[in-house]
Amino acid sequence: MEIIKTLALEYLFPFPLCVEMLLLGIGILWFSKWQRLGKCLVSAGTFGLILISTYPFPAALLGPLESSYSPLLTGPDFERKTNGVEYVVILAAGGVYNPSLPPTSQHYDSQLIRAVEGLRLYRKLPAVKMVVSGGGQGPMSEVEMTANLLVAMGVDREDILLDWASGNTAEQVEHIQG
Repeated sequence: MEIIKTLALEYLFPFPLCVEMLLLGIGILWFSKWQRLGKCLVSAGTFGLILISTYPFPAALLGPLESSYSPLLTGPDFERKTNGVEYVVILAAGGVYNPSLPPTSQHYDSQLIRAVEGLRLYRKLPAVKMVVSGGGQGPMSEVEMTANLLVAMGVDREDILLDWASGNTAEQVEHIQG
């Protein structure tokens, strides 16, 4: 079941799905008599890539998710909202390990944004611990990469707790709440 879930997530995200439509459409155009189907698939794949790559569309999809939670901004509400906070959690968002690059160049933009926001909260809140969660494959996991990034940005290594068990965001939330 886990393999099916992993494959579905890997191949049904918008970008791979558009590329799959393009490749299938090109294959049909070249090697079959169903030209109309091939043209439709190539057109849909191209339109999908343009759509997901153009700023307004991704922002419109993320807007409702992001606006449902108010940010922890400094000001009068900050003290009330953060009273008793002991942990700042950074969920993994991906990166590519390359020891010849600085830690800031090994993370995807969304991971850098999460790490910088976590660092801001770490500096504003006394005695909090950072929880770094994530999985990943390759020579260094996302957990280690993110911990190295936080240390490079000034977080004390002993203030970082690592969640090695999570393989995806749902598991990250379960382990953190558990």
